Amino acid sequence: MAQQEFPLKKANVLIIAAGVVLLIIGNIILASEPFIDIKNYSNALYVAPWVLMAGFVTIAIGILYKPKS
Repeated sequence: MAQQEFPLKKANVLIIAAGVVLLIIGNIILASEPFIDIKNYSNALYVAPWVLMAGFVTIAIGILYKPKS
């Protein structure tokens, strides 16, 4: 039986790892405030969702990215 090659290259893994780091940072920001009041500015309310979304998009890009041979 022939050994199969790993479908993701090093560049893909690095991009996915960057996305995972963004997800961790976003969750830390989200969990940093126990109570979120919508009347006051809050990083958990305004920054964390954008960081989390950037993390998910970065992971998707890492999966779909085709490095040049």
